[in-house]
Amino acid sequence: MKVKSIMTKPVYRVSEKQTLNDAAQLMWDQDCGWLPVVDDNDQVIAAVTDRDIAMAAYLNGECLTELPVAQAHSQSVVACTPTDDIEQVEEVMQEHRIRRLPVIDKGGSLVGVVALNDIALAYQADRKESVAIALSDTLAAICGRASSTDQRAAVA
Repeated sequence: MKVKSIMTKPVYRVSEKQTLNDAAQLMWDQDCGWLPVVDDNDQVIAAVTDRDIAMAAYLNGECLTELPVAQAHSQSVVACTPTDDIEQVEEVMQEHRIRRLPVIDKGGSLVGVVALNDIALAYQADRKESVAIALSDTLAAICGRASSTDQRAAVA
């Protein structure tokens, strides 16, 4: 199975110049905890997580509206392409201990994202993968998208 068959599109993104408040609001609105950081040419240069945002706010003691994404994003990024095999992506995720990879085209532009959630749901949908059925059912249940009502109730 290829990345292009399971990747998520469109991909929400932020720039280094935006504030951490912008990133946090986008994560809240789109029910995600990770965003790729792109330059002016839509080239992925880093990533920022909800944890990165929380730690930057804590360590700097400033409002998120005062902190640029550049102050909290990762120092490096690992990516894949739409034609990569899912097995390759899983190996990269294991090696780097990451749950999400930006998907870039030949020119390096962001075209999607593939997450552990996508892989788990793909394995659940493809019942031919009998070795992974029990694990994928569990992962799919954990990784399924929560409704905005459930998410807001859990936060309140």
